[in-house]
Amino acid sequence: MALTITKEYSNIGSKQMVNGTIMFDSSYPTGGESFDPDVLFGVHDIDYVMIENRNGYFFEYDAANKKIKAFSPRQMPPIIYDEHQVLDSNYQLTTNYPAAYFNNIASKGQNLKWRSTGIAQTSLAEGECCLASAMAYGTKTTITVSPVNLTSYGAIGDGTGWTAGTNWSFSGGKAVKAAGASSGTLSEDASATNTIVIGHTYRIIYTISSRTAGGVTVSIGGTDGTARTADGTYTEDIVASTTGGLIFTPASDASALSIDDVYIYDLDVYLHYITQGWTEVWDNLVQDEEKTLATGANNLASGNKIAALMYVDQTTATAARLIPIDEDDTVASGEVDVKFNSATAQLTVHSDQNAKTVKVTYLKVPATGFMYDRKFSNEGATKSGSNPYINQFDYPILIWGYSGCMPVNGGSTIYMLQYWDTAATGEFTVDWFTPGVRATALAPSYGTACSLYDNVTGTGAGIWGMPAEIPILTRYDAGMEVTNATDLSGLGALRYIVVGT
Repeated sequence: MALTITKEYSNIGSKQMVNGTIMFDSSYPTGGESFDPDVLFGVHDIDYVMIENRNGYFFEYDAANKKIKAFSPRQMPPIIYDEHQVLDSNYQLTTNYPAAYFNNIASKGQNLKWRSTGIAQTSLAEGECCLASAMAYGTKTTITVSPVNLTSYGAIGDGTGWTAGTNWSFSGGKAVKAAGASSGTLSEDASATNTIVIGHTYRIIYTISSRTAGGVTVSIGGTDGTARTADGTYTEDIVASTTGGLIFTPASDASALSIDDVYIYDLDVYLHYITQGWTEVWDNLVQDEEKTLATGANNLASGNKIAALMYVDQTTATAARLIPIDEDDTVASGEVDVKFNSATAQLTVHSDQNAKTVKVTYLKVPATGFMYDRKFSNEGATKSGSNPYINQFDYPILIWGYSGCMPVNGGSTIYMLQYWDTAATGEFTVDWFTPGVRATALAPSYGTACSLYDNVTGTGAGIWGMPAEIPILTRYDAGMEVTNATDLSGLGALRYIVVGT
């Protein structure tokens, strides 16, 4: 999208002045609209740019990037609950607000596990994510994701997991469409993929080979992609309109070709995070602190006490991130026992991690204040029948201390879904909202089908309280950049002045 610009020229002494109007369109892009005075007006060295403010919005010229950025005076909320984002062509997303800590990131039915900052998307394993760059003050946060392939049978093989219609067969590890008097479809069995969600965007990648006639069209969720009539590997983003599964439909009975290497990715991601509007959290964020580990207990180089942990990620081992376990359990290879609210022995690891370097991103315990008063750690969360609970405080959780996961005493660590999702074995959800009924309604919930986790105790840590109690000592008195895709067309024509040579 782009600005609509009018212009008039005049001179002020040795300087050139350009004035006129600009109009925004219906989809403002995060980071600003392109505004390059050199290209637009022939003004090379800029002394001054002014844009008219209107309806509470104000505008700033970003000289480094040659863009106009739009800001709103509204104060950002301290906590964002399951913000819905769709990954772009680079498998990245940008938050609506500058982030200070992430409680969770997940797709439907799938937790995404944090790695340290700046890892290339191709180096992330499926189901992993990382910050594209460190969280920065006043800047919306970009995250890189490697989504999970939803199909179990993308390599066609012997046809397991696929239903072949008329004139489809399986040969040489591929699905083969032969020309004939009639045609059917090739579809993946319903059991082969996760449930398709209406409105979600699915990225389908597949390969056509040995095509001699006709073509084929892929569809998912009742929505057709593009008809393909040549060999090649294709990538299509399709928005589901029904819960229907993946189908390949020949262009005609005469179509003859082969299909293989099918991948399905759900591009919809949900983020639960603390914004920089909760200033105390931002002030106590520590990002990617490095520590070379020794077998057993390790002190952080900073000596900080941990209030909440985003991740401990190895930088010199293929095993990558370390899995937090219950504080009372014994660590195995690839695990870390995290001691909260302690100035020593914050990280305990197995001998396999000896001499390995990790990066640790966490919130430190402040000396005083709201976070200090409301911290909790090593608190039991027990599933008893259908009523899970966390003890001690009749308040919701504001910050979850084990980002995206929960250790289980004597068992395997389990992983967080969105609060509205349905937990299965090895998963849990958190009711972030219900005060005063924690003994009967407040999760972590292991899911009613999770008999494996009945009568076991998970470990909780973090900050408790009500959102209304959070002291918002925001530094954003001047406002914040408006949300991506905001419609600013209703502002009309805004006057601007550019002065330079």
